[in-house]
Amino acid sequence: MLSNEFERYAAADLHRPLEANDGVLETERLVSLVAGLLRQNHLQFLQTYKQEAVTAAQALLKQLMIEQLADAEDELDEIKGSVKLIQRVKAVHDVIKETAASSAGLLPNSQLNMRDTDNFLSLEEHVRVEVKLKDLLTSVCDYCNDRLASLISTQSDKQSITASQVTELSNIVESFTDMCENICGEAECCPESCL
Repeated sequence: MLSNEFERYAAADLHRPLEANDGVLETERLVSLVAGLLRQNHLQFLQTYKQEAVTAAQALLKQLMIEQLADAEDELDEIKGSVKLIQRVKAVHDVIKETAASSAGLLPNSQLNMRDTDNFLSLEEHVRVEVKLKDLLTSVCDYCNDRLASLISTQSDKQSITASQVTELSNIVESFTDMCENICGEAECCPESCL
């Protein structure tokens, strides 16, 4: 029951328009769902969210590719869309991380409104959640980076581009890679194909 509700939440959060608020959709609902899933020791929801985030990235990038008019400005729009999606994933990641830490008793003065103050998540389970959350962010950043590299490669093959366009594309990729590294907290989240 909670798993299905979380799946609906994830789909609604990740597939909302890019122009919508970048913050977390219904924070209290998310905290409640995550706490319930953690209490049941059902960590599969993290894999579900990762898959939904990649699916959302696929849909977003496909739509932006369809709308593309074959100039660098549209590639920039694609990157901005990817950035917004990654920021949404990061916002949900942060709420899940704080909920897990609070559930393990690691945040006694948490801002979260937990119904129970008992610590129902063991430190070992908390570590597992942390590892899965890191994988979630890294996977989404990797996917978007791979698609960006593919897009640039495709555009380079379709048309001859000038040295200044290559430089501009390189700067865009570097900026996007830096953003991913900042979000993931490490350089390894970005594949060498886009560096």
